[in-house]
Amino acid sequence: MRFSSVTMASMLAISVGMSVAGPAWAAAEDAEQQAEPQDAIGNDIVVTARRREERLQDVPVAVTAIGEKLLDQRAIKTTEDLRYSVPSLQVAPSPFGTVVPGYTIRGQRQLEQLITQDPSVGVYFADVVQQRPHGTNSALYDLSSVQVLKGPQGTLFGRNTTGGAVLFVPNAPSSELGGSASIAVGNYNLRRGTVVLNVPITDNLFIRGSGQITRRDGYNLNLTTGQRVDDERTESARFSVRWQPMETITNDTIFTYFHERDNGNGLIITAVRPNQPNDTAGTLTQLAAAREALLRQQGRSMHVIENNHPSSAYVDSYQIINTTKLDLSDTMSLKNIMGFRHVRSIVSLDFDGSPATLFHTRNDLNSDQFSNEIQLSGTSLSDRLNWIGGFYYFRESGDDIQNSVLGSPRINDGYGRNTSVSAYLQGGYKLTDKLTLTAGGRYTFDTRFLIARSKIGDPPTCRLTDENGVKLNPCSKTVSTGFESPTWTVGLDYKPDSDTLVYLTHRRGYRSGGWNLRSLTPLNFVPFKPEYVTDVEAGFKVDLFDRRLRINAAAYHQWYRDIQRTISATVPGSNPPTVATNVVNAASAKIYGGEIEIVARPIDLFEFGANAAYMHEKYDKFEDSVGDLSGNRFTLAPRFQGSAYARVNLPLAADQGEAGIQLGVYHQSSMEASDINTPFPLKPYTLLDLTANWNRVMGSPVDVSFFIKNLTDKEYTTSAIAQYGDRAGLRFGGGAQAETIGAPRTIGVEMKVHFGSGV
Repeated sequence: MRFSSVTMASMLAISVGMSVAGPAWAAAEDAEQQAEPQDAIGNDIVVTARRREERLQDVPVAVTAIGEKLLDQRAIKTTEDLRYSVPSLQVAPSPFGTVVPGYTIRGQRQLEQLITQDPSVGVYFADVVQQRPHGTNSALYDLSSVQVLKGPQGTLFGRNTTGGAVLFVPNAPSSELGGSASIAVGNYNLRRGTVVLNVPITDNLFIRGSGQITRRDGYNLNLTTGQRVDDERTESARFSVRWQPMETITNDTIFTYFHERDNGNGLIITAVRPNQPNDTAGTLTQLAAAREALLRQQGRSMHVIENNHPSSAYVDSYQIINTTKLDLSDTMSLKNIMGFRHVRSIVSLDFDGSPATLFHTRNDLNSDQFSNEIQLSGTSLSDRLNWIGGFYYFRESGDDIQNSVLGSPRINDGYGRNTSVSAYLQGGYKLTDKLTLTAGGRYTFDTRFLIARSKIGDPPTCRLTDENGVKLNPCSKTVSTGFESPTWTVGLDYKPDSDTLVYLTHRRGYRSGGWNLRSLTPLNFVPFKPEYVTDVEAGFKVDLFDRRLRINAAAYHQWYRDIQRTISATVPGSNPPTVATNVVNAASAKIYGGEIEIVARPIDLFEFGANAAYMHEKYDKFEDSVGDLSGNRFTLAPRFQGSAYARVNLPLAADQGEAGIQLGVYHQSSMEASDINTPFPLKPYTLLDLTANWNRVMGSPVDVSFFIKNLTDKEYTTSAIAQYGDRAGLRFGGGAQAETIGAPRTIGVEMKVHFGSGV
């Protein structure tokens, strides 16, 4: 659920990575040792941000972790809900809609989830990267915890990323027989059922199954098509097996499945560009229709829209993960992590958000990925040195097709194949009992292969041309290239006592270059370069007053170069105006800011928590094919976001269960709709939430919870498709700016029944 807002005023942004939540991410490989996530201040929250189990308060990086109990208590049911509890994290619909979430950490985000581009933020499930985020909002049930790592992840995690990582850790099978079943109902005809069953087959073989089905009517009414859009119709399942043939061997296998088929996202029109001298008669007609729709929209609720292109969302995804751990000795272990994932997705959207036909799209992805990581870890020198090293292999291939209307019908069609191979080593050495030096490095080799097959018109003709402008026949062009880079981390941390940590760290992150899926001419078929981030982060983590107050904070500064950005704008001098979309490398930018998280429990019956993030981001130099964007702000990156909550725990006897009520508030500042900053940024907004829960009601195996999200029914938007143009009016896009619509007030109640051990 959403919480929020603490005012954070320091020009020197404090960056804090603390867990207002509770126990954190524990790796699947060591799940048998996982403690039940707790929310009391001072508990030894365990995280695996450095690929080994550590107390959160001992980890010298900015991390936020949310345990299973807190996920339920805060009614966090989708990935978008995470941003209300995690400072510097934004999760909002990508250009492909809610079913393809877009993750942003500290301002770094991949705009489009195309197979030719790597993500800025890595998403992991049970240690395996989810390279395409399609359907990742299915993961938020039967989890041990969620962990968010902030800053470049260039050493220990499988795929290099420049922004950070989001880790989902499922509950592992255990030796206890038990389970639970829950049902939730709410307004908009919400119905959600979840089941979990854990069964020990023998003394060394355990299985666990879980699943969830959700049905909900759409929040928004599309007057043009009659659809209720932004609905939800999903099914997901998970089956896990743990086998321990010997005391020193643990083998975990996980199979997951996710399916969604619903009406997709509607968009609301918020701006229409002026006419251009070279606009065709057809374009002028569509722009006029869009302006009329904009006037109508401004006179009614955001939740009633006019989109003439029917929206839809379909995702089918499954994966299998196998993790084997072998304890070679008391101080050394070997682990292998293998994963395969398939994604099939078809998403259709009306990008202009109006009954005009300015920009419509249908995106079709069919991809497979395989990864394998082998790692050796241990301690040496009388436990003064802890270390981990390994090799990583990743391969992804598939077809990515975009059928769009942008001025005219066009098909951007490509088959991509991406391969990454890397080796890494990291260690931490205790210089003294209180001072530790950490250093690590990784070297990565990436290859990128593309077969482009783009067409335009009705009937479609080839868009690809040779050096003389002659269309290719057959309509296909094959290109390949490779990249390589070192990345690293170096840090010092000082721990004067068990309740205090101060640290300083420096890191380098890397995101592979690649090909522009929409390349048309030999001039376009030049790969965009890798991007790099180097940072410095300083922070502290402290528990005070007998661990009744916890404050975790950090400040950071990032130097960002060769930034990969997707830019759409009218080609200068084109007649009629032609919109081109290209991936380009912005020259450079600096980002500085921070986060802070606080939890206080002055008495057992009352708890207060707050978090805040401030970020200053701006392009130092950014020149693309249509002009100079230097000084512009980043897309969908609020300068401030914050949350706060107050919880009252009811004074019940131990045999009556645990109950409490919580009020939370979240606020974020305005965001730019595009890297070509338009005159119409997304507006700031504040949300209130209320939750109440009673676990083990009167000593029974029943839990009951109640939630109201967006208590005041605030109307707001969360992301945008900007085809308007720039603020100076020097260049224009396809015609309109449209935005995705935030959820209205939602009310629901959930009942869960435990049986057996009550997992």
